[in-house]
Amino acid sequence: MIRLVSGDDKWSGQVEIYRHDAWGAVCDSSWDMKDATTVCHQLGFIEALETKTGLSSRESDRPIVMNRVACTGTERRLADCPFVCTGSQQCSSSTVAGVVCKPRPDELRLVGGSRTSGRVEIYRGGSWGTICDTTWNQTDAGIVCRQLGFSGVLEAKSAAHFGQGSGPVHMDGVACEGSEEKITDCPSHCWEETSCSHSHDAGVICSDGNTVTTNK
Repeated sequence: MIRLVSGDDKWSGQVEIYRHDAWGAVCDSSWDMKDATTVCHQLGFIEALETKTGLSSRESDRPIVMNRVACTGTERRLADCPFVCTGSQQCSSSTVAGVVCKPRPDELRLVGGSRTSGRVEIYRGGSWGTICDTTWNQTDAGIVCRQLGFSGVLEAKSAAHFGQGSGPVHMDGVACEGSEEKITDCPSHCWEETSCSHSHDAGVICSDGNTVTTNK
């Protein structure tokens, strides 16, 4: 098993691998894009955007379990890559390896709030962007919450309630019916570039409960 920790989102962070019933870090010695791409592929992402080195381990007693990793880029798992096979890995815990992976198209995230709330951002055309709050309502917000794995929606937020985003506004005039699986399955303005500003960024507050409705 492999995971990313201490990152800004689920697409980035320090690389940790599970071995002998414990999680361990990877030394950043010779860490490169082939190694990072192998990690991102194993986690289900498209590719690596960036390698991270010189990171301070999130726990000082976290063992270093891999050092001088030398992936060719064809391996399915990081554990399949060559690395120094000594029992005691010589590497400072302040120089562990990390990655920034590329999200899949139309991936969603919440920014500026908590785990269950925030400004809605969507990855499209190689960049993160926002959704305009024109016609934004409880049904639209419910699709976002369900797509992100939450049980329902508590509230749809407008007027950049969680702060203004940056980059493009990817969707405007969203008009979900409530049965869609993804926010990109909902109708929206498609052919003309939106004139919506980031002062109208849409947001959501999702629920982990079991009795929340998403109907208008």
